Amino acid sequence: MSIDLNQELPDVLANLRSRPLFVMQLEVRPILLIGGPAGAYRRVGVVSAGSFRGDRLSGVETEDPRYDWLNRLIAIGIGGRTDAGPLYSVFEVV
Repeated sequence: MSIDLNQELPDVLANLRSRPLFVMQLEVRPILLIGGPAGAYRRVGVVSAGSFRGDRLSGVETEDPRYDWLNRLIAIGIGGRTDAGPLYSVFEVV
């Protein structure tokens, strides 16, 4: 007998809620290939510059005690490559 678990779960367990934290644009130097035998290498991109902006967080020094709350949250992000470099949107899971 198959049970649809989503019908039995309260909304807080059935859905992931989030709110925007920041958007980050990076500048990455050319990709470095680091590795051993053929096919066993890693692609490494060195971030040479970048910026991030959001309503609650924007270009801050995270050592500042005002931002201790960053150590107590879970964040997820999605991004991709653009002509200007990688672009990511990061969301706080609430």
